[in-house]
Amino acid sequence: APAPGNYGFVDWQSYDARWRDDNTRSFILKGDFTSQIHREHLIKTGVEVQYHDIDYIDIQDGSFKLSNYGRHVLMDEPPFPKPNGDFPEFGQNRWVFDAYPIEGGAYIQDKFEKETLIINAGIRLDWFMPGPTVMEKAWKEAWEDATGLESNWTTIRYKVSPRFGISFPISLRTVVFFSYGHFSQLPEMQFYYRDPYTGSLTGNPHLDYEQTILYEFGFTQQLASTWAVDIKSYTKDISQQVGTTHLRAALGIPVELYDNLGYARARGLEFEVKKLHSNFISGKATYTMQWASGYSSSAFEDYIRSLTDFPNPIRERPLRWDIRHQVIVQATVASSQDQHINLFGLRLPDEWSITVLSRFSSGQPYTAGSHNPVVLQKTENTATGPSISNTDLKINKSFNVGQMKLALFADIFNLFDQTNVQMGYGFNVWTGNPSKYGDNIQDLNQYYNWYPMYRIMTPQQFSPGRYIKIGLRIDW
Repeated sequence: APAPGNYGFVDWQSYDARWRDDNTRSFILKGDFTSQIHREHLIKTGVEVQYHDIDYIDIQDGSFKLSNYGRHVLMDEPPFPKPNGDFPEFGQNRWVFDAYPIEGGAYIQDKFEKETLIINAGIRLDWFMPGPTVMEKAWKEAWEDATGLESNWTTIRYKVSPRFGISFPISLRTVVFFSYGHFSQLPEMQFYYRDPYTGSLTGNPHLDYEQTILYEFGFTQQLASTWAVDIKSYTKDISQQVGTTHLRAALGIPVELYDNLGYARARGLEFEVKKLHSNFISGKATYTMQWASGYSSSAFEDYIRSLTDFPNPIRERPLRWDIRHQVIVQATVASSQDQHINLFGLRLPDEWSITVLSRFSSGQPYTAGSHNPVVLQKTENTATGPSISNTDLKINKSFNVGQMKLALFADIFNLFDQTNVQMGYGFNVWTGNPSKYGDNIQDLNQYYNWYPMYRIMTPQQFSPGRYIKIGLRIDW
């Protein structure tokens, strides 16, 4: 509550309105088998099963809002079902659930090799059981009341993904390759289980796997005995992406239901120069140019649209991960056991390595500020934010101590302490820069005063600075 200060100003007391208590345990059983069953056929197969025990509590506004059940109990308003979890009287936006999902997969792949031909062909099966939580009668009835839809989801969901690749030489130094594959990804677990008792973002056990179909075509050119260049083009069709649909069903509470209506696609060119390990040095440099378009950049974007009455797009437009240019350079200098580098006549120790990883990318798209919804829709994600660059350094030195091998390592992240903008936190879409003192309120001739600007200028608007991890590893 506001309280007058010593100098006549008003001090606002801060509070944390959110209560989180999460605990997840996972048990994984995995096995793989590889066999050269024929001199031309290498078979690989494997299975994996994961069991999860998820306890999830998220009450976002419990310190200043009553739940609908709480308004009934404490303010004599009409009856409302009691929500799950602690503090049922508090919080309009609250999700509490225990879930016990099981997921798994199995694959088989054959690598066929001839003198002038290599074919990789395989298939993968993924399956998912959401568990008993969403099969309970009370949960299903509450879900149907909140959404107005039928709770006729299945107890198990599966996806079959074929994959195929072929490569063949067209000269002694040039190899052409093509690949095609389906790749499935299970949505985040919270998208299934966010309970329907208080409306808002609501889980959907009908959700299917997100699916990517990938096409690649390119060639590898050997430049020297240890140097090669890869050039390829690729296309990704991404369907069944998780988004949200706005509903107002039987209880009259607005509900944002997760769905699989999202679609995106990415096209790109990739150029990579590789150096195999020789003379203690190895590395590669990769340049990627990409175009990514679709209808929604994330599962929460449609939710934000519904809150602001911003219209859903009717055609594809650039997505937030449409990063046009990216360069990655990795170089390693390594000396193995009994190998010593001579540097300016100085004989260096053996068993050590230094790896440098540098990344540069052009800016992330964003929508420039405007009060005109028509302009906003036409210019969505057409502006480009600041570029990003970062360098990491990893150093490792091994020692033999009896029958054990010790390794000292130091990982230095953001070596040059670069300041990179994180667009999702505090970025000012009206100025095209991070928020700072002196910014106007949107495009008005008014300045933010100290308190709201202090809250806007969260440290998260910049990526972490330099930090170092030092450790000791023991092998035996």
